[in-house]
Amino acid sequence: MIRCFSIYVKYMFMRIPSVYFLLYISFCKFSSVLSDLFYN
Repeated sequence: MIRCFSIYVKYMFMRIPSVYFLLYISFCKFSSVLSDLFYN
């Protein structure tokens, strides 16, 4: 999740289209939930 956040900050500075940005965020949340399921 921390890695996702650092990339999130980079994307903010790059000012990419918000649609891709939202997709990326949802993917990050989804993957973090998956990792929680697998490792707990």
